Amino acid sequence: MQTITINATTQYNIFVGNDILKNCGEIISAVTKARKVVIVTDDIVGKLYADTVIKSLNRSNISSDLFIFPNGEKSKSHETLIKLYE
Repeated sequence: MQTITINATTQYNIFVGNDILKNCGEIISAVTKARKVVIVTDDIVGKLYADTVIKSLNRSNISSDLFIFPNGEKSKSHETLIKLYE
């Protein structure tokens, strides 16, 4: 896994590697004490990767909620944001 540091207004890291989603729970645990996350994805990406991410989070004792919205530009809207907040 490679770590790339981004120097913006707030400095943050991006992690790049093969099969990184299978270990994302472990990676997240190393950088935060948070034990609850929200996964936000569209219906295409969610079908492909959500289960892998949730299983990895569960192995690291991180609970998650999953918010899936329809893919496409129409979903990039205030209405979708409100649904996420709710």
